[in-house]
Amino acid sequence: MTVTSFDNQTYSFTEVDWYRGNARLFNLTGKLLGAHVAHAGLIVFWSGEAYLSYSLGAIAYMGFLAATFAFFNDTVYPEVFYGPAKMIESSPDLVSSRGWLVSFHIVLATLFLCGHIWHASRARLTEAGFDFKNDDMVKAPRVAN
Repeated sequence: MTVTSFDNQTYSFTEVDWYRGNARLFNLTGKLLGAHVAHAGLIVFWSGEAYLSYSLGAIAYMGFLAATFAFFNDTVYPEVFYGPAKMIESSPDLVSSRGWLVSFHIVLATLFLCGHIWHASRARLTEAGFDFKNDDMVKAPRVAN
């Protein structure tokens, strides 16, 4: 059995079922994505400080990942240019290029991770009601006698 469309094309039932099934799949995918995006919107703080925190966390992750790849990978970082893999020093008292690259990535990734933690705590405390401009966090608590 066939179906005729508005432009007088003839389709068999298998083609119609394929379109109907995919339309249902796309509809469910949209509902699923919409629900997850709405849920993420309730959890994630939407401020400049929070966005900076998320970005610094991602950069820190990439820095640690790059340091790991530079330390272990001798295909992308050949031994001819960067020194032997899995070694920071190529000879006593001489740090290889690989050692400098790995150390640089680890130090900067750690710095970015500290920035992520700092800005995340500021974003969360600001969302909780603390006002850093009025020194809410600096004042000592009053003790009643």
